[in-house]
Amino acid sequence: GSLTVRSDNTTSVTTLADGTTGGANAVGGSVALADVSTSSTALLGAGVKAGATRILIGADSATTVATTANATAGGATADGTAGQGALTAHGATPDGSVTVAAAIAGTKLDDTASATSNASTIATTQGLDVTADTSRVVATEANATDVLGGPGVGAAVALNAISVDSSATLGGVQTIVGNADLGVGPQRTGDLFG
Repeated sequence: GSLTVRSDNTTSVTTLADGTTGGANAVGGSVALADVSTSSTALLGAGVKAGATRILIGADSATTVATTANATAGGATADGTAGQGALTAHGATPDGSVTVAAAIAGTKLDDTASATSNASTIATTQGLDVTADTSRVVATEANATDVLGGPGVGAAVALNAISVDSSATLGGVQTIVGNADLGVGPQRTGDLFG
């Protein structure tokens, strides 16, 4: 028979700061920040002696993050601690730094998938596959189109900070017995950023 060691992780995160719900007299910044960390790990441990017709070690991580900030009708004259921190860290532009914004949307994503075989002996007749696959859909939107004027500014800032790591490895001293295919490799599929 076959031997499968799998880790599958699916994550969906939605963050919304909607200043439009305050009505025509609302004033102040709208800040939506998502800090997401995902990890999927499949491991055949050290010293294991594995024998099967076909052996698959696979890790998959699929992540969807939607972060939206809609400004208030009156805009913003200052941002709170979280918004100001985001602008300080990432608000630099070729035309200068953004110091205040009516809508700030920020997504930070750390996405990891790791598949590893540290087995001392692997016996297989049809093949060994070690794969790691990550996919992401990230949508970050800051919208200040509803700012009608007033005391505040109508600037909108959207920020993405994405870190991705896919690894598939054969580690340690291993003996592979059998006349079969060997496949080892990471993959990154289906990335969509907005």
